[in-house]
Amino acid sequence: MFPDQRMFQANGPKTKKEWLTALEDAKKAKAASDTRKRELVHQSSRASIIPKEVTPTDDVEVEQDLDEDNNPFFQEEAADVMESNLLKVDWLTELPEDLDMCIAQRNFEDAVDLIIKTNDYLKEVPACPALKDMRARVDHRIELLTDVLIRELSVSPDRSLRGGPQVTRRSVRELIRLGRAIKACDLFLKNRSEAIKQSIRQLRIEGATTVYITKLCNVFFTHMFETGKEFRKAFANHPGCFSAFVVWANAELKGYVNHFSRQALSKQTNLSVVAECVTIARTYCSKLSAIGLDLSFALNSLLVKGIRDAMYYNKDQLIEAARHRNIEEKWYQLNLRNPSSANVLVQEMVNCGILMFPNFVVNGCFIDLSSSMVAFTKLLLAFINDVMKLYTPEIFPDLIDIIKDVFSNHVQLLEGAVTNEKFVEERQFIIKNADFLFSTLLDTVGGKIKEKVGRSPRELEVLKEERKKISKKAEQVGVLI
Repeated sequence: MFPDQRMFQANGPKTKKEWLTALEDAKKAKAASDTRKRELVHQSSRASIIPKEVTPTDDVEVEQDLDEDNNPFFQEEAADVMESNLLKVDWLTELPEDLDMCIAQRNFEDAVDLIIKTNDYLKEVPACPALKDMRARVDHRIELLTDVLIRELSVSPDRSLRGGPQVTRRSVRELIRLGRAIKACDLFLKNRSEAIKQSIRQLRIEGATTVYITKLCNVFFTHMFETGKEFRKAFANHPGCFSAFVVWANAELKGYVNHFSRQALSKQTNLSVVAECVTIARTYCSKLSAIGLDLSFALNSLLVKGIRDAMYYNKDQLIEAARHRNIEEKWYQLNLRNPSSANVLVQEMVNCGILMFPNFVVNGCFIDLSSSMVAFTKLLLAFINDVMKLYTPEIFPDLIDIIKDVFSNHVQLLEGAVTNEKFVEERQFIIKNADFLFSTLLDTVGGKIKEKVGRSPRELEVLKEERKKISKKAEQVGVLI
């Protein structure tokens, strides 16, 4: 009816109304004219089949009629007329214009309803040139509508993505109804990726690391949760799209972990901060299981490298602190000045797992261990507690190697002290500290690992052989053991 598309602008509401009225009158006149033409065709075809009295003078006409009945070309022409009539119903004639109007008014639902209705109707129309022409006109409008819906989901710098995934629901639903589920899936996920990036960019890095990480985890995993819920609703009848969602979720998780690692897993970060941040991330991640999405294993795998680096860095700090304290060590009982301070230390050690520590209190305020050994014990147990919060099976070998390195270093310090001529009178006390190291402290470390892992760390049994080295050194300088 209108093969070309044009846009007109009226000077005012009155002029616009006059134009629309004139247009509607023209449409009605055109429809009435088409109706009259169809009626004339129908009457002529009907008159041709009404029987009449045959006279001898009509023999030739009868023969001509019989020839027409047997003529395939005449039959095809009659069929074409009938099929053309099927395509001249009022609503179908006005379809292109109605679709253009719906698209211009962003009435996508009605546009898709018309397209579905048309497709169902055209399936019943036999193939003919008129059908091909109508199909081409409908397909053109389908492409126009699809392009508009795609632009609705596309990401651009000047478009705000606030409002969550529900904002995309309308466009996604209509694309799916048009048979473009794969395209709708791809655009929906790209839209949500950009929304996540925008939200993370708006976060300010300020205050404590754990405060920022809490905000980061809340933003990222809330987006993932809402996206997953919306995806399940929108693509419930398209299970093939769920594999694309899983792939997308893992890709987004990698981007999140990169951002997370730059803030929480830098090498100079204290292990207790790392443990707290990782715990926060794991807690938020576990909430995704409510929508059937379990990314905990993927998250742990992506965090392993950063956790290892943090463990080894803090191991080096632990060893360095032990060496520094050993330089200033005088090797006499730790004096806490008053029973109250001693009780505080005892309670702290009991909370760390050394239940027998009260037995090391002497005369109310003395601890029968050196100050360096007490400090080393507190640092090591704090390190082990943090590692247990971070624990995954992948870091078990690293944990064992670190414990061996730390104990071997302390054995060297004790060997040096027991053979030092400055500490001849303190050698027996140094041996007592060595006994605490290998009996009480090592057993406590092994117990914490067993509680977390579910088995005794037999790999640490070899450390007890290090105790013999100290005994040999002590015997060489005349210490009775």
